[in-house]
Amino acid sequence: PWSRTTGMDRAADNHYPTSCTEVIAARDVPSIAADDCVLFLCATAPMLPHALLVMAAWGFDYKSNYVLEKDRIITGYWNRNKHEHLLIGVKGHIPCPAPGTQWDSIIPAPVGGHSEKPVAMLEMIEQYFPTLPKIELNRRGPVRPGWSAWGNEVEHDPDTTRRRPATVGGHRGRVGRDRHGADERVPHAVAGVDVAHHGVAVG
Repeated sequence: PWSRTTGMDRAADNHYPTSCTEVIAARDVPSIAADDCVLFLCATAPMLPHALLVMAAWGFDYKSNYVLEKDRIITGYWNRNKHEHLLIGVKGHIPCPAPGTQWDSIIPAPVGGHSEKPVAMLEMIEQYFPTLPKIELNRRGPVRPGWSAWGNEVEHDPDTTRRRPATVGGHRGRVGRDRHGADERVPHAVAGVDVAHHGVAVG
């Protein structure tokens, strides 16, 4: 039951609709990913095995990971979690960042809105791949400049975004882009999605 004693007030299901791992893995992410593409996949500690299954189902090979260090306790039953994982998966031929430009593997990432992706993470991706098309799945809020976005809680610029619902792997959501971003029909070289404690947030 929902209560601060049980910790269920922090459950993703209390904030937005969620999907099971099988549904997430079946989403047609390959249709929006370029042949040469890198995936940055956020995962909480309990969902790490599920995130790796999703990554493989989407056609990406696991390469490495970052630790997103939180500024306060988030969730956890076996320990007092102050981190999440940012997994890196690759398909095709994507070069590593140039030597000397790589970020440290531990990234300070203050806790924001529920399942909101850390700004530092997005800035790192932009630094690594400044010219490649990028899409953020399950975006919450306005579309980030230079990106496309998909999700139930994407806030749109009416001058640049079509109003019809869009579909990824049979799941309906909204697709938006900023004034200079790529249209959702263009293959995207960088994809990001948030894997929450109970699966992937649908917005």
